[in-house]
Amino acid sequence: MESNRTAEVDATPYDELLGLLSSKNAQIGVIGLGYVGLPLASLLHSSGYSVVGYDIDAEKINKLKRGVSYISYMDTGIVKTLSESDHFFPTTDFNQLERCHVLIICLPTPVGSHDEPDMSYVFSTASQISKILRPCTLVVLESTTYPGATDTDLIKILEKSALVVGEDYFVAFSPEREDPANEKYKTCDIPKLVGGVDEKSSILVEQLYKNGGFQKPVRVSSARVAECAKLLENTYRAVNIALVNELKIVFESMDVDIWEVLDAAGTKPFGFQRFNPGPGIGGHCIPVDPFYLTWKAKETGTPCSFIELAEKTNTRMPFRVVDRTQDALNEDMKCVKGSCVLLLGIAYKPNVDDIREAPSLVVWTKLLELGANVEYHDPYVPVICHTRKHPQLAMEESVTKGELSSRIHKYDVIILVTNHSCFGKYSFLNGFKGIVIDTRNQIPRHNGLRVVMA
Repeated sequence: MESNRTAEVDATPYDELLGLLSSKNAQIGVIGLGYVGLPLASLLHSSGYSVVGYDIDAEKINKLKRGVSYISYMDTGIVKTLSESDHFFPTTDFNQLERCHVLIICLPTPVGSHDEPDMSYVFSTASQISKILRPCTLVVLESTTYPGATDTDLIKILEKSALVVGEDYFVAFSPEREDPANEKYKTCDIPKLVGGVDEKSSILVEQLYKNGGFQKPVRVSSARVAECAKLLENTYRAVNIALVNELKIVFESMDVDIWEVLDAAGTKPFGFQRFNPGPGIGGHCIPVDPFYLTWKAKETGTPCSFIELAEKTNTRMPFRVVDRTQDALNEDMKCVKGSCVLLLGIAYKPNVDDIREAPSLVVWTKLLELGANVEYHDPYVPVICHTRKHPQLAMEESVTKGELSSRIHKYDVIILVTNHSCFGKYSFLNGFKGIVIDTRNQIPRHNGLRVVMA
């Protein structure tokens, strides 16, 4: 792979980079090949760019070289195309990125033990970039962050290179908007927000994604606007989910079915958007992003009490599931301690294999603390990977479909946490004599099952 860093006489780094992006001769480096980075790398590659894909996980890189997908909803054929290409280069060697004209950061931005932003992955990578940064380079952050992180903290680290932002190199923020397993909206279909730290950076990042296969790049006035837009998107969802979670409890006390209420409200053709209650919120965005906003707001002396209340409501929902389980067992003159519980679906949402921040793990941990024997069945998650908050569950294995049919009668309680479509109409529960806790309003009520809503 040869570098294309050859500029015309007197061409500025900006002019050279704009030309390389326009002609698709720029080499693109994607840092982090997870559920955001790999689809992005694939789209840029299919659009004609030469792409270097970097990840510290050697297993991922080896699978990519063999043409094997490690993302459940990403077609193996797409990955095979990448593996056979002469302009896609998966690597664990960070120095390979030195040849790239664009460096796109797609790394986790979780929260710490006190709900503070954890930018360690991004900032440590920025420090590595500063050591290889050369003129005629665009650095793009896609990871969710707090307002001002790109134009202040990120640049402060990159300035260690002694290069001048806006003259030698350029910086922008373009938030990822992936929705895993969404069959309606693919990566290329989702409008791509772009905002640079200056005018030139904005023009360059817009050119990158316009030529990179995105149908609708949307340029905003600054990186901060793009950062805030991303936080608003997911905070909006968190607040509205909290609203229906709270109303579920309120309506239940009034002997009113929240699901029927939602169906009724949904008949209004304007002014209402439906959100469904559940066992809590999960994934990398909705449980995390609002904390980036509230943390920054506190720093500026403007707390977000409304958002914080919504987060508290969503956080307590998994514990309500445990409470409902405990109450149902008590009605059968049983206690949680010593009972056998099956969690049905543990991914954070249907039809994905992602368990980050999944409410099922909170339910599981609390049941263990109460002395229950807990197993799970999830075809998407055959083995529990290591998680930061629930490391004790690592390497637990799913009950297989075959095992489930022969073991189902040993359980005292089955809790539906995640309603994967592969569960169908839940006919495998037919004849089950124990308690079914339904957190998703999915279990049929006409087959003799004892169903408790939670």
